[in-house]
Parts: sequence; C-alpha cells; structure tokens
Amino acid sequence: MEFLRVFDPYVYSTIRDNRDMFVGASENHRRGGANDPALAFHETWLSKVAEPRREQVKDLVTRLFPKAGSIWGGMGYGSEWNAIWRKDCRVCSKDMFDVFFQFGVSNDVLSRAELDGLLAAAADLAAVIEIFKAAKGVIRPDGRPEPARARASPTR
Repeated sequence: MEFLRVFDPYVYSTIRDNRDMFVGASENHRRGGANDPALAFHETWLSKVAEPRREQVKDLVTRLFPKAGSIWGGMGYGSEWNAIWRKDCRVCSKDMFDVFFQFGVSNDVLSRAELDGLLAAAADLAAVIEIFKAAKGVIRPDGRPEPARARASPTR
C-alpha cells in the first residue's frame, strides 16, 4: 500500500475511499458482464492509470485485494477466507483495512517539497501569481477548491 501511496496516489486514494469495493470475500458477487456495477467501477478507475503501468497496477491490486481479482474474472473467495486474511494481517481483511490507512497524511497537509516550492516562489511575485492562477481551477474529489499549493511544487 505504501508503494501505491508514493508512486500512484490516485490508485491509493481510490482504494482508501472505496473500501467496500476492495475488501472481503467475493462469494456474493454475481458477474453481470457489461452491466456489472462492480466491474464498471474497477474498469473506470483502472482506465485512469497511465497505459504503460495499467497492467502492473491491475496485477498488484489483484494480489492485494482478491475481491477485485474475482471481479476481473479471477478466482472467487468464500467468507472462510476472511479469517485467513485477518490472521495474516492482509489489507484485504475487513478488520485490517483501516490500519493501513490510519497513519496516512491528509491531502490538506503541505509536503516539504511543496513548502520549499512556495517559499522559493515567494521571492518572485510573478511566480506567486502563476501558482494561484494554476490552483484556481483545481477541484478536490469532495468538490472543494484545492489550496494554492496545488501547483506550487515542481515535483507535481
């Protein structure tokens, strides 16, 4: 999960924000082909991953979350697996999932690189104006505007 948090924050936040689509057994899932809402959900977020990495991300998510693998046509898992996943402290366990996210850093917190970028730009009024202009159109998933830091860091 830490690998996803660092290298693909979009996938990490998708998993964190859609717990029920990833954790637990898949025994109650009935594949409905193109009309399957679970399959549509997974295909939608996966389509937003850059093409060169898409298959690797899918393979990683399938290994971490057997339920997602089952939705993509892999092996199904019954509820008896929940106890095994819990014992092994796996992220796919309903009891363990939140543990993997409880120490995460909020999106509202500035990283050191972003803070350094803002401080460096503060000496140049034109750069500060550009940062605020760029940030004006950035909207968070919850619909609120992103703070000015959104485009301050050259690492983003």
